[in-house]
Amino acid sequence: MNRRFTHIVGGLMLLVLISACRQSGHQFSVRGELTDTLNSMLYLYEVVAEPQLVDSVKIEKGRFTLRHTASGDAKLYQLSTSVGSLYFSADSSTQLQITSSKAEGAMPFEFVNADEENRAIYAIQQEVRAFEMTTRQTQDIAILDSLVSNLRQRLLQDF
Repeated sequence: MNRRFTHIVGGLMLLVLISACRQSGHQFSVRGELTDTLNSMLYLYEVVAEPQLVDSVKIEKGRFTLRHTASGDAKLYQLSTSVGSLYFSADSSTQLQITSSKAEGAMPFEFVNADEENRAIYAIQQEVRAFEMTTRQTQDIAILDSLVSNLRQRLLQDF
């Protein structure tokens, strides 16, 4: 009877171990080194109609590894820190690596290792960022022009 109990317990432990291994196979991972965010938090959002927070990890000494359970279908996600965010697509087999961007005015992060789909998503984000920077500069120039005009008018009136 004792031997039978040992076999049953051993069988149950084997099933639990197989189940745990199978579940870890359904995770995607994102790892990286972010120099601008040495000891802050990295948040992972699943982007559906509205971004929903699904996970987070502390960035320690600029490095992080984030693993998240995913279904077989690719979904859109957003990584977010205090310096910016990055969109990407992930399914259960996705393995991404990111780093801080070196280019001034560019996206705060860039892919070191990513598939073709995520490189295309990144290219779109870069275009949006460039448009935002151009728009911001145009607005700044318009504001500055308005201030100079107002100053000129006041100087002409007062002096």
